[in-house]
Amino acid sequence: MKRTAFDHPKFRRLARLLNLPAPWGPLGIMEALSHFTAKHAPQGDIGKWSDEEIADGIGWDQDPSKLIDALVEARLFDRHPTYRLVVHDWHEHCDDSTRKTLKRNGLDFISAEPIPQESGHVPDTSGHFRKSCACQSQSQSQSQPPIVPQGTSGGVDEPADAKPKRTRFSPPTLQEVTVYCIERQNGITPQDFVDYYAARGWKLNNGVAMKDWRAAVRTWESRRRDDRRETAGPAEGGDDYVA
Repeated sequence: MKRTAFDHPKFRRLARLLNLPAPWGPLGIMEALSHFTAKHAPQGDIGKWSDEEIADGIGWDQDPSKLIDALVEARLFDRHPTYRLVVHDWHEHCDDSTRKTLKRNGLDFISAEPIPQESGHVPDTSGHFRKSCACQSQSQSQSQPPIVPQGTSGGVDEPADAKPKRTRFSPPTLQEVTVYCIERQNGITPQDFVDYYAARGWKLNNGVAMKDWRAAVRTWESRRRDDRRETAGPAEGGDDYVA
């Protein structure tokens, strides 16, 4: 936490909005959020978690929506049309360990505003900046369907009693698998996982088409622990999913 945060206007505003003692209350919240983001949303896209999950993650025991609204109003969080919520200027405030983790895995910071250009990086119009590299992984280049923020139906009104539609499986990108493995700290090599199932047409060992790649990742975790192997990969002949 930077020294200037102690009496920063944003923190005093957050204290007023949440009726917290300044500056200790908002400082504690932001310190907890910093740890939560570094571990569970290292790119800054904290909106992948629900308001309730964010509140539980930092020990906030009051109304989660009030917490999120206050963080947005104080400009500590930014609302985003794709990622729902992102940490404001996370690329400036995260620790060196987070920077190294992202760099090592070829991941980028995500921001609601264009990030100032740095050496080897090119900002794009979404606020998500990417490395300028002539070669991109085939898995990363796959087109992905737009992400609809939680609690919305993509702009289409549906009856309250409408049955949920089955989501068609779409193979994950290498970046998606990498982020999930980092969050779970499972030691799995994301490229091995993607290559394994891409070669099988994204089918399980029994020949059935995959429905949930995250469940398959968790199975690799379980078998990696059981077998105490350094290289990840499920043994042939077993189920690909664990309960």
